[in-house]
Amino acid sequence: MNEHRLFAGELIYSYFYSYQRIIGRVSIVIKKGRVNKNVPLWWEDDICKSVISAVCNENEKEAFNQLKFQRINWLLNHIEKKFLSAANQIISGESSIDKAFEQSARIMQKYSNEELRGK
Repeated sequence: MNEHRLFAGELIYSYFYSYQRIIGRVSIVIKKGRVNKNVPLWWEDDICKSVISAVCNENEKEAFNQLKFQRINWLLNHIEKKFLSAANQIISGESSIDKAFEQSARIMQKYSNEELRGK
């Protein structure tokens, strides 16, 4: 699997992997449920819960839990938005700019706290 891994940074890959994992797991839960003639609620499955917890903060989980319909669409759209937002930051250089700014601010702060000492 790692030989075909998406190399776009760890955060983007985690969203990609979460997207794949939720689709695969929901499919398995529904297929097994149909075979057993008892389809459980996929969002109550432990593996699905772990994906939801991984990609949603507390407010997002609350919004997800309040939905009566279209939970899978909401979750997939949610992961897509996070994926595209992270990808956009990389493409635009925003994440690099933020890191560079933080580094330069730390450096300048250090210099402003030191006195210039001459001989």
